[in-house]
Amino acid sequence: MSNDKDFEIDEDGSSLRNLNEDERKLFFERKDFSIFELFRKYNIPTLGKKIFEWHIKIGIKTRVHFFIDKDNSKIYIGHCGEHLPI
Repeated sequence: MSNDKDFEIDEDGSSLRNLNEDERKLFFERKDFSIFELFRKYNIPTLGKKIFEWHIKIGIKTRVHFFIDKDNSKIYIGHCGEHLPI
């Protein structure tokens, strides 16, 4: 595999699902994490857009991504479902 390979990503992340493990590693070595944020940024009405990077794994496929608002003692759930593409 060439190190100069360019990767394009679909809005829904489906193109990343088609990469093998080595290609995914190369993708993340070459890109900043703005693509990571794309799938984990959700709007909280009182706080604006936040990255929901914390998550728990339930079973094999299910993930719950959440944001902890320590100032207001709240937890917001941004995604509950299948593993996000990245």
